[in-house]
Amino acid sequence: MVDPRFCKKAKALTQAGYRVTFILWDIKGDYLEEEKIERIDIIRIHNTVLMKVLLNYLFQDPLWKR
Repeated sequence: MVDPRFCKKAKALTQAGYRVTFILWDIKGDYLEEEKIERIDIIRIHNTVLMKVLLNYLFQDPLWKR
């Protein structure tokens, strides 16, 4: 689900002739990877094993904790 505030702005931009693409992180993998809703392209990035490893590493990194 996309925040309604973003949808409102995106619709205004598409009506003005712009092409709008949302890139979202779908943590649970509940939605399609790609879809188009009212001329707005939506690309969802699903969790993979690599993303889980990188996320764990990020929060264990001492520089992140400073």
